[in-house]
Amino acid sequence: MGMDVFLYSKILALFTVGAHFFLACFFILYYIKIPLVQKVIARIKHFLHRNGLFCAFGVAVLSTVCPLVYAYVYHLFPCTLCWYQRIFMFPLVIILFLMIKRKEYHNKIYVYALSVIGLGIGVYHYFSQRLYSIITPGCDAVGMAKSCSEYYFIEFGYITIPLMAMTGFILIIFFTHFAQKQKTLRQ
Repeated sequence: MGMDVFLYSKILALFTVGAHFFLACFFILYYIKIPLVQKVIARIKHFLHRNGLFCAFGVAVLSTVCPLVYAYVYHLFPCTLCWYQRIFMFPLVIILFLMIKRKEYHNKIYVYALSVIGLGIGVYHYFSQRLYSIITPGCDAVGMAKSCSEYYFIEFGYITIPLMAMTGFILIIFFTHFAQKQKTLRQ
């Protein structure tokens, strides 16, 4: 017997909370000017310089596979805004793969463009869900999908599918930002 959708959602929500925790800790520590803390941040940055594109690629793959599992395994069909977010997420797998394969670290603009647009859609989608009782819903159901203003689940009081997608876009921007060619890392 396979995993049920509630456990699957809880696991993905835990990964999302972990990503939020990592990003919050990194940015808080980044601005603390204590030498020991700066050494830790320098090591993390060095790791990200070398492996940032691989991390971004991993996030893009997970952010592509997980919604497909929701749709084709659990039959939770996406709303219109979820489709728009997917339009901007799915090509990132190919773009990041090609950047890694060709060692093209300077073509980050394509990743940034798709991620920022997808993130913007995610922000709008998330707030249209959370403010459903205050504002009029943004779109109607398409086919068997829910309205964009409704959600299938909410974990830990704030995590929904659009927030997971937003987190994926933010992580991709973050990891891509730090990725550099190996020869620029000489110290």
